[in-house]
This record gives sequence, C-alpha cells and structure tokens, in this order.
Amino acid sequence: MKIKVFDCEHEADLEYEINNFLELIDDKDIIDIQYRTSMMYDERSQIYSYSCMIVFSDSQGVYSNLLKKGRYK
Repeated sequence: MKIKVFDCEHEADLEYEINNFLELIDDKDIIDIQYRTSMMYDERSQIYSYSCMIVFSDSQGVYSNLLKKGRYK
C-alpha cells in the first residue's frame, strides 16, 4: 500500500495534478481518495489550500519504477 499527497493553491491545479497521477494507476488499485479544503487569513488576504490524499496499491510497480527513474515526485 502506498499514498500520494497533493497540495495546491487552486482547485484547478489540484484537479490537473490528480488526473495526471491517476493515468498511472489502475482503477482497481485505488483504495481511497480523501479531499480537503482549508482557508487561512494572513492579515492581508485569504489563502486557500486544496489537498488530496490517494491511497493505492502499486500492484504493477508502475509508480515505483517512475520514482526510481526520478520521473515523479
């Protein structure tokens, strides 16, 4: 079992990153997906954070091989 965590300032960026990652993973290997939104105020503006954690099985070793080659963080 492995996890991949994403954190972006814009929901469109998060969607893009997740969709690219999901192309690597077989649907049957996805165990869980958790999505979170948070907001902070720094006395000047609101700051949003959009995050997602994907729990998956790397049964084909695709993700592990990409990590070894330095092609995915």
